[in-house]
Amino acid sequence: ESLDELTAKLRAPDAIMEPSVLRVAGNFVRLGGNPEDIVGLLSESYHGYADMANLASEWLVDSGLPQEDVSELVRAHIRGMIMQNFNVERANTILDHGSAPWLNDMIQHTTWRQLIYDLSQTYPNSLMLNLAIKRICNAGYLDEIAQVTAVGSQIDVFANVVSHSIARLVKADDVELDRALADFCRIACQSQHTYLVTQSMLHATMANPRYSSILRRVSQELQAFAMTRLRDVWLYGLLFNGSDTNPAVATALQTILNARELLPAETTRLHELYSKSSPPPVVLLRLPAFFELLVSALFTLPSPAPADYLSKCTYLLAYAASVRDDISASGYVRNDTTELQETIAVIERAMAALSEGTLHASAMSELCEAIKHPVVSLGLLHWLKGVLCDPAFFAAFNSQIVPTQLALLDQVAQQHELLIPNVFALLRSLFDVAYNIDPLLVIDVRRMIIDRLVFLLSLGHALPVIAFMIQRVHSFDVSLTVHFISQILAICTAPFSAHFVDSLTQLMGTDDILTSLKKKGPAMHDAVAGLCQHFRDTAGIADAVRARVDRIADEIKRR
Repeated sequence: ESLDELTAKLRAPDAIMEPSVLRVAGNFVRLGGNPEDIVGLLSESYHGYADMANLASEWLVDSGLPQEDVSELVRAHIRGMIMQNFNVERANTILDHGSAPWLNDMIQHTTWRQLIYDLSQTYPNSLMLNLAIKRICNAGYLDEIAQVTAVGSQIDVFANVVSHSIARLVKADDVELDRALADFCRIACQSQHTYLVTQSMLHATMANPRYSSILRRVSQELQAFAMTRLRDVWLYGLLFNGSDTNPAVATALQTILNARELLPAETTRLHELYSKSSPPPVVLLRLPAFFELLVSALFTLPSPAPADYLSKCTYLLAYAASVRDDISASGYVRNDTTELQETIAVIERAMAALSEGTLHASAMSELCEAIKHPVVSLGLLHWLKGVLCDPAFFAAFNSQIVPTQLALLDQVAQQHELLIPNVFALLRSLFDVAYNIDPLLVIDVRRMIIDRLVFLLSLGHALPVIAFMIQRVHSFDVSLTVHFISQILAICTAPFSAHFVDSLTQLMGTDDILTSLKKKGPAMHDAVAGLCQHFRDTAGIADAVRARVDRIADEIKRR
């Protein structure tokens, strides 16, 4: 810097307030500047804008505004000015004068961390902002950083975020896992590069047998999500699962998945490969996209495909569902096929029962036995979706009798906990079907579907079910939501989680619902009042939730 440049910096408004003033003054003297000139320049350039702002803040407090509100007003104004005037080149010059120790103090405050996140979204290539993100990462704010899209451009920070997220996923229960998976998939699918890094980390961690099952599910969920965002990511699934050592399987699967349908020649080739005495690893058949194609081919009934072709599809589906590979240090050494023939037989019996069209007593008896096998239940859900989503299905609806098809959904959910989300998804889709029936009967149909939702709630799927009802509360007839709440009151008992209390009181506290509950009579009043008392005893509920509970209880008392 020249003497003239240093003089210009000392003449800048409020130069004495700049963090670099001591360095500038020192350089000014070293280049021959007069120390007395420094005093004059800094005195003349002082305007006191910071003191003016402090004085204005004190006036606002004296006028009656809370101190915290005034502080927030100042922070918001400063934040807005920085967002409007941020200059990447000038910000990067900060690093020319050291490691910016003041940044460590700045990132201790939520407001300024959020400012850095917002700026990094707009200026992902800023060196100063990248340094700030790394400092925030090292300080342990990984959950916050996970929300920043630009984090994918910094591989070391991204790897830390993914590692932290994986550690949380393996410890999460089913409800927490469903919520966390959505965020995890969004983080991982910023680009094909971040997706590949994430899958690499997941497969490396799968080497630990303790976490292999849950992480394989996470990997498959991530792949399914990525296929809606990125192109041809299933190719990575083949690579991670040993396709390089099994090129014939990889070629057949690649052709099928590219076509997005089962092709007879490739399906036959796969059947031949997996019928050998030393077949390839079964994990290659478990690619979700291929597994879904098999289920769809077999359980879209009646099928026009030849019996021989369906037999090969049945073999591949049963193989993927029932065979286990014993793994040693040298790789796959033995296939456990003890359940293969039984699985083939039960799939064939289920298909035969469903092909009859009418689910008479013998067919129901066969299905109730067959759905003990998860793969048959998965196929049954595919068949039920086609049947129940037919607008003509409820043409002969009798509100006094639960259709056999809906009863089968209860059986699948009760026997297979991991398929509850699939059943829930199917039930949700039924509310969007325009059935060809009298509009007055639509409410009866929906009430019967809501009974199935209540059954899922009783199986532990409470929070997703209530969240769905909250989402639809303004589009449903009030009587349906009241029926839902009445059913919950009949089956739920304390203790309750804070999340459950929060969710259910959001639904019950809606004005229309609360008014309808009050009209239900003394029995309903007593049930709601008793539930509110249990809610008050729930540990960990927020003040706002407690206030909501008190409001519901007070409204019910007024009747």
